[in-house]
Amino acid sequence: MKRWEIGDGQMRGDRKLRRLHDAKVSEGLQREQVHFPTDSKLRTNGNMYKSETSSFGNAILQLLTRRPPVELESEVRRAMLSGELTSILDPLAGGWPMFVAMRLAELAL
Repeated sequence: MKRWEIGDGQMRGDRKLRRLHDAKVSEGLQREQVHFPTDSKLRTNGNMYKSETSSFGNAILQLLTRRPPVELESEVRRAMLSGELTSILDPLAGGWPMFVAMRLAELAL
């Protein structure tokens, strides 16, 4: 057994991460804020399974906009359709070239 293994293929950090996650949830932090859910998952109270790809897309949108995940997909989609994507981009993230921001938003959606 390696130094970091505790048996059954688990790593020592796995238990610590689980405890940290449980502590955050018990402090009142909603699971949706921890796992980057999609709008449809939030609307169905988490009963619908969404793929990791959708969660990754939501994380990209959060990085672009620095906004919470609730209704983020529809907000970005509206901004793109109206040509106002720059108005919701995070100004603290640096100057996004418009073609890069558009491409990332398209990829995320």
